[in-house]
Amino acid sequence: MRRARRGIHFGLQYQHFSRVRMLGRFMDREANRPRYYGVLRVENTLLSKGEGLFVDGMPVSPGNSFFEVELSNPLKIPSICVGLSPPDQKPGTPLGSDEKSLGYNVTDSSVHHKGEATPYDACKKGDKIGCGVKFSEDAKDDEPRTVYFTINGREIATQEVEFPACGLFPAISFKTAGDRVQVHLQADGPSMVEEMVVDSCEEDWARLHDVDVNGPFLSYVGRGKSTANVGLAQARKPVTPTNHYFELEIIDPGKNCYVAIGLARRNYPKSRHPGWNYGSIAYHADDGKLFNGVGQGDPFGPRCYKGDIMGCGVMFPRDYQFDE
Repeated sequence: MRRARRGIHFGLQYQHFSRVRMLGRFMDREANRPRYYGVLRVENTLLSKGEGLFVDGMPVSPGNSFFEVELSNPLKIPSICVGLSPPDQKPGTPLGSDEKSLGYNVTDSSVHHKGEATPYDACKKGDKIGCGVKFSEDAKDDEPRTVYFTINGREIATQEVEFPACGLFPAISFKTAGDRVQVHLQADGPSMVEEMVVDSCEEDWARLHDVDVNGPFLSYVGRGKSTANVGLAQARKPVTPTNHYFELEIIDPGKNCYVAIGLARRNYPKSRHPGWNYGSIAYHADDGKLFNGVGQGDPFGPRCYKGDIMGCGVMFPRDYQFDE
């Protein structure tokens, strides 16, 4: 393993609706404030009261080109559409059903634009739906721009769209009461470094479970809601006297830095951290403990954080004979 882009993170964050505001009509657009209709908002959590609409107060731009919506309701998948719209999008009009807006509809897993639907990958509870624009430096104002959609950071669809003079704004349309999502308007879009990587390096890995590979970067894309939602990347080749050491760098530790580095047998359970089960040993970043085939670790080293580099190796005897 060369580098780890994201830490494995668990846990569902619940918001307490102690401070809410219900807006039955649109707010004015002074100071670029967001607009709501039939939606409760608590910080970054939106809860619909029926057919509702959210439109951000700032249009997408080269410096603010991507946002994500997390399907945070653990009981059901909401009937929503995530995408872009003009600032005067009409309430009760689903994104993509008119000429000027577009969006990914969670219900039918399709991108809707100008009243037409194109099916793409489906999502599930806990996923993050992203929408962004690929701005080109040499593009003219009247030229179409590429809008793209992601699920858990993985691009699933693109659509060429003509931008109106007023721009397009991050938007979410709701269909049924009780739909709840978390919106992240300042989310980081897919890295330009990733787009420049030609070799995905997937051939280096024998097994990838809830992990995406982009060159030297590994990204956890699982649900992250319980200890069963573990992402595993297992190399194709075993350690040998000539290939006996590897490292990872923690680029993004997630909430708790649930990252483990170690060794495991070939058929190790994909939903278990290395070190938790027989036939494995691993150093865990979150608590600095060494796990050696059991679920209880022993104090071993320091806890690790963003920017730390963790390594794992084997000191083979000089007379060791490796059997291919």
